[in-house]
Amino acid sequence: MHMTGPADGPPQFVGLGMADMSSGVHAFAALGYALYYREKTGVGQHIDMAMVDALYHMHEVNVQGYSMSGGQFIPSRSGSHHPLICPCGTFKGRRMDGGLGA
Repeated sequence: MHMTGPADGPPQFVGLGMADMSSGVHAFAALGYALYYREKTGVGQHIDMAMVDALYHMHEVNVQGYSMSGGQFIPSRSGSHHPLICPCGTFKGRRMDGGLGA
């Protein structure tokens, strides 16, 4: 959560239960493969699913950016803009009726 929100503001909640949903999808896939393995081999499987493990692959570029830059890139909150990918962010534009967007 410390990576979410404006750089000069407090951390913000992501807004949805990513770990809850993702771990369920991961468990569903693991169950399917375990049943397939049992069908092919006759041997059962043990499934161990942790919510935090299901989140690991969801991190964006922060872990890789830090590792690949030898620690020169320090991930931080950047609001709706991204420090490594340009242009990326939220920008004002014209509304369909010609007025300025909010």
